[in-house]
Amino acid sequence: MFDQSLTMDDFVKHICKTAYFQFRNISSIRKWLPKESVIRLDHTCISSRLDYCNALLVSIRETFLAKLQRAQHMAARLVTKTRKRDHTTPILRALPVRHRIIVKVLLLTFKPLTNLAPDYLTLLLDTYKPQHQLRSSDSSLLTVPRTRLKMAGDRKFSHFAPRIWNDLSLHIRSTDKLNNFKSMLKLHLFAQEYG
Repeated sequence: MFDQSLTMDDFVKHICKTAYFQFRNISSIRKWLPKESVIRLDHTCISSRLDYCNALLVSIRETFLAKLQRAQHMAARLVTKTRKRDHTTPILRALPVRHRIIVKVLLLTFKPLTNLAPDYLTLLLDTYKPQHQLRSSDSSLLTVPRTRLKMAGDRKFSHFAPRIWNDLSLHIRSTDKLNNFKSMLKLHLFAQEYG
């Protein structure tokens, strides 16, 4: 669902509306289901909707990011039978929505760099090549193109992906195995979020 200015507001509203609808349906039968079934239903009906096309949600407004985060907290409460007023940080063992978006974009960046993605994604990324031999020559950096339009230009994959890729530490950027990259990236983001 796209709106005229591509703010993704309608898309986020639709995701949240659907997630709350599924939450009400699952919670009405929650007491008769074993925990494993509730986890499966939660992942199938709620969490998967929060992750669907979330790479498009780069740089959305904080109010809509907060709505998605509330939906994720609601899904965690469903599984753990936590009350609405209880704090969700101790029970939420997943990355927050903001970091899930970053993980998706960084995976879409890693795959073309290791020849695991189609050519059209590879064409959007340029490896940083300095004119002279520098210490940063072998650091797996990407060139961040300049943008003219702040709102739309900074959200483009060809701009946002290299910017957050270059913010990663060298040992994460230099790995060539997908599973190693995923685990190091998630550990890095967990450390950022929870210290």
